[in-house]
Amino acid sequence: MSIVTENVKVDESSFFSNAKKSFVTFKDKYCPDGQTCDNILTFGLLIGMVLFMYIAMEPIIHPLS
Repeated sequence: MSIVTENVKVDESSFFSNAKKSFVTFKDKYCPDGQTCDNILTFGLLIGMVLFMYIAMEPIIHPLS
């Protein structure tokens, strides 16, 4: 039987509860004191900011390429 024709019961409201449960599990496993999560978030945001600024400044750096 195809997955398209198969009657699959999906609970859409469970997405947010599963996401919250996964975040709590990750936080409990890797960030028992909270400092590790702060460091991961800080470096992730720093890399995102540098990437965003590079994309924003690329037309100025390479105007005719």
